[in-house]
Amino acid sequence: MNNIASRAMGLSVPSARRSTSRNAVFVALLLVGVGCWWRCAVTLLTLAFTNEQYSHVLLVLPVSLSLVLLEGRAQGIKPAWSPFPALALVLVSVATVLAMQITTGTVDERALIIGIASLVVYVIGLVMLFFGVPAARQLPFPLLFLFLIVPIPQVVVDKCILALQVASTDATFTLFRWSGVPVLKSGFVLTFPTLDIEVAKQCSGIRSSIILLISSMVLSHLFVRSHWGKILLVLAAVPISIAKNAVRIFTLSMLGMKVDPGFLYGRLHRNGGVIFFLLAMAGLAVLVKAINIGEKWTAQPWLRPPGRRIYTR
Repeated sequence: MNNIASRAMGLSVPSARRSTSRNAVFVALLLVGVGCWWRCAVTLLTLAFTNEQYSHVLLVLPVSLSLVLLEGRAQGIKPAWSPFPALALVLVSVATVLAMQITTGTVDERALIIGIASLVVYVIGLVMLFFGVPAARQLPFPLLFLFLIVPIPQVVVDKCILALQVASTDATFTLFRWSGVPVLKSGFVLTFPTLDIEVAKQCSGIRSSIILLISSMVLSHLFVRSHWGKILLVLAAVPISIAKNAVRIFTLSMLGMKVDPGFLYGRLHRNGGVIFFLLAMAGLAVLVKAINIGEKWTAQPWLRPPGRRIYTR
């Protein structure tokens, strides 16, 4: 039965068996890697479920795997053995994690960053080893996308949160001024005649901003062809995220002042972020469409540089 299925797919029996054995060894070595990086992997997953700054890790892994499978099939990548430089990446990553386990007894921030980065290098090395360097060159985005699971240093996260606080406070203050609501701003506190609202760290929107940035990367890879369009879409994720956060704070504040104070701490405040995130994603979708129109326009013949003309009789 297996022979008939192999012939139906255009594969010889020995070729199908080699492919099966290659995949089995690849999966086995992946599991070995999970064992070597077990402490780092468990620590990262624990943070992903308990800390909003790491929740994007749960999104990166399935997206990367899906892109590898889809683009691998679409491009018709043929597996091939590539010992070098794949073995170098694998050996260096394994040596790094072993040295880290010997020298450090606990998984602190520095050890977690180095450990997860070396784990990603190990996975890329295995892909190059079992499926070939050309295969890795054909799938640069899905493989490099895995580096997004490497934890960002806390000092960088704190600066990003502070920047989002400042930008969100200023944007929200501007919305209130445009709407004619009397408001004063002092630091991160907006003062109204009836109440004060503070844009705290929890209101900075760091989690949704990271996910929105990652989403813009994926959208630019899938739907944007030009380099300028990709850069524009990724950079636009930052102001869109700030605008989304400002609209959320403005909406909740207006509902709290005009309708019911319970909106300031109720269910919409706790769980309503999804609604505003979908609005931000809609903004990204509109921008993708605009970039596609711009790409078609710039590809018109009269905008291309003049080439050499060939005259024939």
